[in-house]
Amino acid sequence: MPRKSTMPMPVTTGGSGGAKKLVGIVLLLALLVLVVKHPTEAAGFAKSVGGFIEMCAEGIAGFLSQLS
Repeated sequence: MPRKSTMPMPVTTGGSGGAKKLVGIVLLLALLVLVVKHPTEAAGFAKSVGGFIEMCAEGIAGFLSQLS
């Protein structure tokens, strides 16, 4: 007697690659427009994001050093 499949539907891989690529291109173009139209504000934002990432890294490093 053949065994029944436990999966109700076949698994598909990929399929929405074109949509992901389109969203990525749109986001990249939006970022480029913001940098060209408002370079000072974009630089300030990038600097603050960098500071936030640095603060997070220092916090994680401090936490890990306290564990050992």
